[in-house]
Formats: sequence, C-alpha cells, structure tokens
Amino acid sequence: MTNLLTGQASFIRYTILVTLGDQSWSILRRFNDFSHLHEALCRSFPHFPGRLPPKKWFGRFNPEFLQERKVELQQYLDSVTSLPGFLERSQEGCVFFEVSMPWYRDKAKK
Repeated sequence: MTNLLTGQASFIRYTILVTLGDQSWSILRRFNDFSHLHEALCRSFPHFPGRLPPKKWFGRFNPEFLQERKVELQQYLDSVTSLPGFLERSQEGCVFFEVSMPWYRDKAKK
C-alpha cells in the first residue's frame, strides 16, 4: 500500500507488513529510508547482492510507476531479509524494521 502525502513537499510512503516469529506490525517508509538502509547494508555486508531501484524525480506519482516500484521494493526487502545474520549484524536494519534487539534475541533462542 502507498500513501501520497501532499503539502509543502510531496512524497510517497510505503506501508510494510513486518512479520517476525509470531509477531506482526506495519511500518511506513519513504524511499529515502530504503536508500539509507541500502547504504548501511553495503557497509556492513560488502558483498550484499541487493539492488535498490533507482530514484526517480519525474513521474514518481504515476500509478503504473508506483505499482512497479512496490514490486521492486518487495524484491529488495526479500534480498535484505535473506541475508544470514541480518538483524544481528545490522543496527540500521533493526531501526528500519522497528525491531528491538533484546526482543529479537529472546525470540531467536526459542
């Protein structure tokens, strides 16, 4: 799901459903949030294979583009979450997905 916010600055927020163990929650992220996560992951995982879709300046509110972008971002998140030790090694990942490390470690032990 996407939300178009308008006003002084217009931008898209993507709704992401996060599921970890038996817990689920929704988060809202802008493309810039994905970009910051990508930069951090490239530092933490030098051979990270994920490919973030390029930033687009014109036509970014076009419904067809938004649908394509959602698919690309889902593919990107799939590559991120398939990294071994992703949450243990990436504080930025925990922040992006709003995961508390002590909570995650307790769940992983079970």
